[in-house]
Amino acid sequence: METMTSSLAAANIETVKRFVQLVERRDIPAFLDLFAEEGMQYNYFQESMLPPVIKGKKALREFWTPIPDRFSSMKFPIEEIYPMADPQKVAVKYRGFAKLKDGSGEYNNEYFALFFFDEDGKIREYHEYSNPVVTAKAFKMMEKLFPY
Repeated sequence: METMTSSLAAANIETVKRFVQLVERRDIPAFLDLFAEEGMQYNYFQESMLPPVIKGKKALREFWTPIPDRFSSMKFPIEEIYPMADPQKVAVKYRGFAKLKDGSGEYNNEYFALFFFDEDGKIREYHEYSNPVVTAKAFKMMEKLFPY
């Protein structure tokens, strides 16, 4: 049983690595294939800048498809992967280094994410935590973060 559990954890960790690599490569169709049909993304602390929850592959496709076109380059080095007691859950800390395509600067943020997998190894839930002030400054949305 332990070997099966460790194999499942290893496979899910590889999916997390592939998740990051596919975003860097801008391969959104392959990236979306990592998600279950009913997969969800949760965006924390982003107020009105990002939807708090994105439900289902169709909504994920609509959200993710335009993202690579905003940047001339994107790198997401993983700093640490934290396997959890439940092999279907993985936590990861990574960075984001991106240059805005319009030449208006860079978007560099820190991320902590939780991945929950289904029995087929597909991402059922992706929970993303990042610094909302960095997001607001990079995309000139401070008024959304601080409307008063």
